[in-house]
Amino acid sequence: MVTAEVNLQIVAKKLHLGSYFPNARAEALEIATNASILYSEFPATQAAQKGIEECDQPDVLEALAAECLYRFFLRAIRKLRAVEMRKQRVQLPLPGFEALPEKIPGRRKIIALEDATRADIRVYCGVLRKQADARRISVVAHRLLKIMDRYAATTPRIKVKEALRREAESQPR
Repeated sequence: MVTAEVNLQIVAKKLHLGSYFPNARAEALEIATNASILYSEFPATQAAQKGIEECDQPDVLEALAAECLYRFFLRAIRKLRAVEMRKQRVQLPLPGFEALPEKIPGRRKIIALEDATRADIRVYCGVLRKQADARRISVVAHRLLKIMDRYAATTPRIKVKEALRREAESQPR
């Protein structure tokens, strides 16, 4: 087996199975197929373990180990970053809009709620009207639409974040 240092070097180069060992993918599939046939009476976990134990091609196992490490770290980093992004998410400035999602279906694509225009909010309200279980969110979305209507008269392409900022400033403290 390769040392941890060599494994990390391979992972750092974003190894994709087969790039260092051109036949590794085919050989790994052949090993898995043989294990599946030879140990068909065993559960898949035991058949896989026996296939690994009886493999006589260490270079294939090394390539698989590096690939597994790479995928594990990639998945872990993405999960950690997603959690961090959720923590950094900015709450909309007016209370009462927590029920609305961060992103909504717009006229042409999914957009961030805070960047939505009055027309996008109208589209979203239409989508909610078609959903039987979205009554609570629909009420909140319509409340947001009324706020947007108030400011769209003077600024037609006003974004939600700007309308909510103006609304917060107009509220008595």
